[in-house]
Amino acid sequence: MTVLMISPGYPAEMAFFTRGLGQAGVRVIGLGDQSPDALPAEAKTALDHYVHTGSLAAEDHVVGLVREMARRIGIDQVECLWEPYMVLAARLREELGLPGLTVEQTVPFRDKERMKQLLDAAGLRTPWHVAARTVAEVWAAAERVGYPLIVKPIDGAGSADTYRADSVAELDAILPAIRHVPQVSVEEFVDAEEFTYDTICAGARPGRARAAGRPRARPRRAAGARLHRRVHPHGVVPQGRRRGGVRRDRRPAAGRPHGRRDELRH
Repeated sequence: MTVLMISPGYPAEMAFFTRGLGQAGVRVIGLGDQSPDALPAEAKTALDHYVHTGSLAAEDHVVGLVREMARRIGIDQVECLWEPYMVLAARLREELGLPGLTVEQTVPFRDKERMKQLLDAAGLRTPWHVAARTVAEVWAAAERVGYPLIVKPIDGAGSADTYRADSVAELDAILPAIRHVPQVSVEEFVDAEEFTYDTICAGARPGRARAAGRPRARPRRAAGARLHRRVHPHGVVPQGRRRGGVRRDRRPAAGRPHGRRDELRH
């Protein structure tokens, strides 16, 4: 099997996934905009070949490059574990007719508003959220959501350009810092416990699953804040009503909202 690994050495942890593919007996071809000399040793030793391109963000150029490569080298899968180029990987799969996530299935992982819409439709409680492209839309969204709130990019990674505002004055101070962001999500700040959940699915059926969580300190609450309830995968619990357990007034709808069959999800 030959796997095209996008950005095999950056960020640094990608090199270990690349090494893992090589150790599994896979032929790994790397594609990235990182200089070959800058590739970590773990990636270098695992790669059969590395294709250096000017910028992975130039999607049309990269698609053309890979199309030509595929005429000479048989590619069985395209993988990318770095968020900014997940859609590029999906485009390449569609271009080459390979299995894996399509562009349509991948977009929700890069568009936080779309992902919440899918979860809402499946009956899962999400923070109240509104997408905004202009300053006026941010203010209108804040009126609907209330304070405290979170403002963050629709397609951000990590916590870059992510801000909490507890008041009108704080939101006003934040706005100049996000003017370069094309679209943001204005969301309810949820006071809750945080969990991560990992699953491995094969043939649309979950195989292994692992959950981990940790309690979080209660943040200060702004006067007049609204819409604050504790969130649980199967429902919501208004503040002060935890003793009776989770109130299951909104169960998730049956079905698979993302249409994926084989995946590792985090």
